[in-house]
Amino acid sequence: MNYYPIFLDLRGKECLVVGAGGVGQRKILSLAMAGPMKILVVDPYVEDDFFNKMPECVVFEKRKFLESDINGKFLVVVATDNEDMNRYISELCKKNNILCNVVDRPELCSFIVPAIIDKGSIKIAISTSGKSPAMARYIKEKLLYEISPEIVILTEILGRIRSYVIGIGLNSRENKKIFSSFINPKMLDAIKYKDKKYIVSKIKRILPSLSDREIGELLNDIW
Repeated sequence: MNYYPIFLDLRGKECLVVGAGGVGQRKILSLAMAGPMKILVVDPYVEDDFFNKMPECVVFEKRKFLESDINGKFLVVVATDNEDMNRYISELCKKNNILCNVVDRPELCSFIVPAIIDKGSIKIAISTSGKSPAMARYIKEKLLYEISPEIVILTEILGRIRSYVIGIGLNSRENKKIFSSFINPKMLDAIKYKDKKYIVSKIKRILPSLSDREIGELLNDIW
């Protein structure tokens, strides 16, 4: 089976996590990092102090799952060891067109969660289509060290100048050429050794309309 890879915007959305054991808690924390409006967590057995460790968006109810729990939810994660419950919630979400992930059961999922490399604005999702999570983790470890701090900082710089470049009014091919011109070993070395003079001169050549003050603001707190 081939999956369609996407990154979801959970801001303003409500999510549900059923099961708050060790795996469930890791899923809750990863969801919370995406900034959803609310994560409802239901589990009849978890320790009461678990809630104190969770972000503010997490609402915990110590009870069994109810069918009404899926109402208004954009995404559901099921992390229980009850096979009948897992299948029941999966089918319920399917009928209601709600995204559902049942941990370690790809055949019950409408989406699977890949291994993630998360460095600043850079996120790389690695999937083996559910065939081998162990291989996905292995590939993640291999790639992790390829994303240097300089690449992360350069990504931030490109993000900050993006609106200025788009504002010039060039076509997409020219815009691509401009952004690509920043991505080279010399620029990465300048970031590594904090050669701000070179970086400023590079931005000035591309965006001559920007003042020294504006460029200074663009690079503020970049390191």
